[in-house]
Amino acid sequence: MTFREDMNDVSAELIDILGEPAVYTGASGPVDITVIFEPEVLGANPYTGEVVNTGPVAYAKTADASQAKHKDTLNVAGVDYEILKAEDDGYGVTTLTLNRL
Repeated sequence: MTFREDMNDVSAELIDILGEPAVYTGASGPVDITVIFEPEVLGANPYTGEVVNTGPVAYAKTADASQAKHKDTLNVAGVDYEILKAEDDGYGVTTLTLNRL
């Protein structure tokens, strides 16, 4: 097994263990997936004191989110989000940058 294959397996296990249920809706309709969800955070940069606003992000198995694209939706804990960007890290995880609808 290659390193990349090992990382894909580890990434999938982590999402299964740490994740929560979500519903991804794209062109083919709603699909139940598991994601690790990070809500929007408003904080301060400890080095500059600038206000930092990070939007909500979800981490999904690439196998589950390979078709995700801008304007698809993700429902987490009853809240709908629009997918702004989907980025595959090459190791089995796709980062979904979200905007609350």
